[in-house]
Amino acid sequence: MNIGNFVNFGFKKKKYDLFYLLKKIENKINSKLRIRISSIEPNLLNNRIINFISKSKIFVPHFHLPLQSGSNYILNKMKRRYNVKIYIKNVKKILNIIPDACVGTDIIVVFPGEKESNFLETYNLLKSLELAYIQVFPYSERENTDAYFLKETIPKML
Repeated sequence: MNIGNFVNFGFKKKKYDLFYLLKKIENKINSKLRIRISSIEPNLLNNRIINFISKSKIFVPHFHLPLQSGSNYILNKMKRRYNVKIYIKNVKKILNIIPDACVGTDIIVVFPGEKESNFLETYNLLKSLELAYIQVFPYSERENTDAYFLKETIPKML
């Protein structure tokens, strides 16, 4: 599930989004409780959410923004709905508004078709960002995904 895609169609066809849900939770929850948003894709994070969290009494300033790759070529192959520019913009925006925020990411390496130059784009991007943590995972084939059928797989090393 992608939490950033939260949309609920309530009474009278009124559309509620993630920002609306966060505000509702803030108003209903005991202020001693602390909540961390697990993961939200960079294209779904917006100024309203960042500003809201910066002032929240219960939502902690923790942003897990999955990057997956620092190469626009690979992000496109992964069919991600964001690019490197959007990612950088959001990380800088978060840290500008909330300097002590925890910003972390996920990276997938050896994605089918990834070349050394694509890997180095990711490596250099990660070096340039002020991230609190990086989780790195090797690509693994999953049936019923578009990537499963990509021909340019990278052989596993023993």
